This record gives sequence, structure tokens and C-alpha cells, in this order.
Amino acid sequence: GSGFMRTYDLNNGEILKLIKSKSELEDKEASYYDDFIDCLYKKLFYAGDIDDKSILLPTCVYFDGEIKGYTMPRVNDKIELATLLEKPNNRPNSLEEKANILIALSEKVKKLNEDGIIFPDLANASNTFFDRNSGEFTFIDYDGLQIQDASTYSFSSLLLNVFYNLLSDKKYLDVNSKLFTSNLDKYSLLLLFIYYTT
Repeated sequence: GSGFMRTYDLNNGEILKLIKSKSELEDKEASYYDDFIDCLYKKLFYAGDIDDKSILLPTCVYFDGEIKGYTMPRVNDKIELATLLEKPNNRPNSLEEKANILIALSEKVKKLNEDGIIFPDLANASNTFFDRNSGEFTFIDYDGLQIQDASTYSFSSLLLNVFYNLLSDKKYLDVNSKLFTSNLDKYSLLLLFIYYTT
């Protein structure tokens, strides 16, 4: 995996996410390493308070004097949102179906925003899964979430062209707390809608 974590499929229904050592990171990432670890501790603590089933939560945390990583369930029964929006059921894309899925995603994200959860990597549609039968979403990138006062360094590549403009605008980032606002998710949802419907 890119960033601070390595991801492994354990072939037992679990995914293992291990933290890279500081020496394995690029200089820019290494400078944020300690903050990443502090925020990950907070997120793991906050996991006990999250009762929304759409957030895939860690099942086991590994310590060896310090946090080493965690496991989480593998998603098997749902479709990656990126795949679904590109070619639903291998038939021609339906604009109405795409719009309905993205509207439902907007409603789900809005509810989670109210609970203090922000998705800076939301425009990466491969981190979101969808069940067409139940209409339920699953968000898999737990360490990539911003939860309450625990920030993240995950950021969708779809936003890279406007990254520095977003960071300099208080509408999207509170410079004092260094936390993204829910407006970043609104921006990401708009980009997803434009990207997958045009």
C-alpha cells in the first residue's frame, strides 16, 4: 500500500494493515509519522463509539510496545463503487442508476458528517463498497478517515490538482485545528458525480 500502511489479505476473511516503519517512508511522509501514529491511536479508541455499520471497524489491534497495525473484515458481498459506476452489471451505464447511487451516497456521508466523520479520500471510489440489494454502503479505509479531532493524511488523487487551493481555504480546512470540514466531502461528492456521469 501507499502512504503509512501496508495491506495484506490473510485469506481467512480478514485484512491486515501494518504500519510501515519511519525509515520506509518518503521524507515528506516521515515528517508526519508521529502525528499519524497519535491520530491512529485516537481513531482506534473512537472505534468503540461508532455504531454505524457502514464504517468497517478494526477487529483486532496489534501491539508490541507500540501499535503495529490492525485487522479488519474483508468485504466479499458488495461491489466496489468505482466498478459499479463504471459498468453496472456489465451492461451499458445507466445515468439514472448512477445518479441514484450517488444521491444515496451523499445522504449517507451527510449523516456520518453529523457524527463527526469526514472522508478526505471519498473521491477515491475504490474505498467505498455498495450492496445493490440492500442499498447499503461500506467504507473500508478506517485509518484514512478523519474522526472527531483525529486527522488524516489520506487525500484522494482526484483532488490533487486543487489540493493546495483547498488547504488554503477555511471553507475546507480549519487551519487552527488542522481538520477538514464537511465541505470537503461535498466537494468530493460533486467531483464523483461529474466524473461518473460525463
